[in-house]
Amino acid sequence: RSKWRKVLPVIPLLGAVGCLVFAFTGFRLNLEETSPVIVLVMDVSDSMNATDVEPNRLEAAETAAEAFLTELPAEFRVGLATFAGDAQLVVAPTQAHDDVVDALDVTTSRGTVIGDGLTVALDAIQEVRRGATETPAVALLLSDGRDTGSLVDPDAAAARAASLGVPVFTVVLGQVAEGEDGGADLETLAAIADTSGGETFTAETADDLTTIYEDLGSE
Repeated sequence: RSKWRKVLPVIPLLGAVGCLVFAFTGFRLNLEETSPVIVLVMDVSDSMNATDVEPNRLEAAETAAEAFLTELPAEFRVGLATFAGDAQLVVAPTQAHDDVVDALDVTTSRGTVIGDGLTVALDAIQEVRRGATETPAVALLLSDGRDTGSLVDPDAAAARAASLGVPVFTVVLGQVAEGEDGGADLETLAAIADTSGGETFTAETADDLTTIYEDLGSE
């Protein structure tokens, strides 16, 4: 009987501790499910090998993306989509930012399907939102060229982003095109940002690009 008298007062305490552990676990799970999502959408067309942005456009973009990830809070989920002749989700949104850094070492190919690249990013965001519809999300799209025939027109992809409440921040890298040839299509990228509620930036040097990404990451 004396032993039970010593143990009984402890039982409610153990129960309370158990409830706290359960509640904290639930809180952490909810935090992970609703943490913000950012999808990097990167142009990996052959023109990204141009050296007008040192050491070349692709390496400058990879360096800037790493700087961006460094500025983000650890709980933010980040994904990576790339596009050239087709578009693919390289890394689904994750809190393991190192996985995204490792995946930035990409190869280039022909084509620039901007609309399809953004569509892949929006698909990934919608997949995340299946379990948490209020999850805040944005896309950060970088390109140095013009759309070469996306299955989803860039304007349509931008309208979809707006309907989902996903602002798209676009970055124009390298020379801006004045006509049909020779550089990035500022008009299209600006329209994507404007339609979706994002902003457009231009970067003609590696330092410009890194600064833009660092600023966006801190914001």
